[in-house]
Amino acid sequence: RTDTGECLLSNAAAASALALSPDNSLLGVGGSAGEVAVFAVATPQEIAHFATDRTPVQALAFQRNPRRHEQPRTAPNFLLAAGTDGNAIIIWDLSTSTLLNRCMGSSYGVRTLAFNADGTLLATAGNEFVKLWDLANGRLLLDVPGMSTIYDLVLSPDASKLAFVGNSWSPVDAANIVEISHGRGTKTLRGLSRPVVKVWVSPDGRLVAALSQGWEIGVWEWPSGRLRHVLEGPVGRSADNSALAFDAHSTRLAAAAGSRAKLWDLSSGEKERQWDLPAGLVD
Repeated sequence: RTDTGECLLSNAAAASALALSPDNSLLGVGGSAGEVAVFAVATPQEIAHFATDRTPVQALAFQRNPRRHEQPRTAPNFLLAAGTDGNAIIIWDLSTSTLLNRCMGSSYGVRTLAFNADGTLLATAGNEFVKLWDLANGRLLLDVPGMSTIYDLVLSPDASKLAFVGNSWSPVDAANIVEISHGRGTKTLRGLSRPVVKVWVSPDGRLVAALSQGWEIGVWEWPSGRLRHVLEGPVGRSADNSALAFDAHSTRLAAAAGSRAKLWDLSSGEKERQWDLPAGLVD
């Protein structure tokens, strides 16, 4: 604790990277053999353990997880990203202790990484290039020429600016700020891992919902494009025959497919109710 100097957690293993969750409830510890451990600060106890690629973990970062899981959670609902000396970039869903994605294509070891505010993008850097990734599918979106060595970077909450600092083969370290133009005239709403088959707009025009072929439902704020939730939609025979509707006040969302309908509270993303229905083809 910074106010009392009290030690809350002590780990005998050699740590090569550290990170705190946004609410300071979790501590991520990366090791020199490629292992990542997550501790609950208040307890303290280890709540998750992952392996990367046997090379030292050089960077860790937490971010709020936009996915709302209906099965019991094993940990708080955060994403955790790790970058290693062997150029691995791995993202886990802590709430289920499962692998979310691997971002493939980094040429050098990863020294630093940062999420955007809604957990849809990840920026990474090591030597020469800064890269921007789509977290839903692990796809590389942008490659920015950087410096010989990049020490740290930060992505603005709306992902419109990327700042990084490093060494450019000169005796003086340098800082750069890059402005990112998303879509070149169109706005791309990110967060779903499969192709989108249907889109809906709320009655007040302030929310957009979309259904993917993987039965994920994304809900975004408009016009900012910030991802609010990714919901587990009911599964039917064909996603493009599903039905979805906002309520009159744009505070709840209902979806029907196959033999089930679900209703969510859009402020929290929690499921309020579900109903079993006779099976249908056009829902």
